[in-house]
This record gives sequence, C-alpha cells and structure tokens, in this order.
Amino acid sequence: MQIHEKALIWQIYENALQAHIEKIWGWDYAWQKQDFEQNIAQYTTSFIFNGDKIIGYLQYKVKKKRVYINMLSLKYTDFMKYVG
Repeated sequence: MQIHEKALIWQIYENALQAHIEKIWGWDYAWQKQDFEQNIAQYTTSFIFNGDKIIGYLQYKVKKKRVYINMLSLKYTDFMKYVG
C-alpha cells in the first residue's frame, strides 16, 4: 500500500468515526493511529469505488473459507447513497 493510499484511508476513517468516538470515549489520537496501523497490517484493505471515484474502503480477512469484515467505511459525502 502506498503512503497516499494509507493517508486517504486514514482520512475516511477519521472523518467517519471521530465525532462518534469522541462522544463515547474521547478521541485519543495516538491510540486511534496505533489501532489503525495494526488493522492496516492485519487485514486486507480495499478501496470502494463508484465509477472512478473512491467513496470508501473495506477491511477484511479470509479465514477457513469465511470472510471476516473488520471495517466498512464510506466518505461522509457518499454515506447512504450507494450501500443499503
């Protein structure tokens, strides 16, 4: 994964989750960044497209013929438009 791709995934993650997490536990940037890096290393991460436009990402792992989804996150501007 290239640096600019990881930066875009982080941006989608942060924009999608920060406000919600902030209300519940508080947003600990260092912890969130560490957890994000661990998930990037542990799961397959793929972009979700609508045509040529990146609208989000999916993190998953295949284990014993089963697919485990860790994260499906869409850009706020595209939320509820394409998945339902």
